[in-house]
Amino acid sequence: MVPGPELLPAVLPTDRLSARARPLPPIRQELRRIANRRNAVTVAGALLQSVGVVVAAAAVDRWWAYAAAVLLAGRGFALLNILGHEA
Repeated sequence: MVPGPELLPAVLPTDRLSARARPLPPIRQELRRIANRRNAVTVAGALLQSVGVVVAAAAVDRWWAYAAAVLLAGRGFALLNILGHEA
């Protein structure tokens, strides 16, 4: 089901990608540069989402609040897993 190489357009290399489809060094350096403040806000936000919904559920102290906390904390846990993977 995949077309043969003769039918595919020749798109590499370009001014941003090498023949192996990797970004060229100036582009890689630009992609790797992330501000420390932004990193700190991202980590703090993920932790607050994970812990905050559990604290909120405990404050409400109803069965449905705990059920909602389990669902909403999943997003925070997913963010923490993404951050751990990218680290």
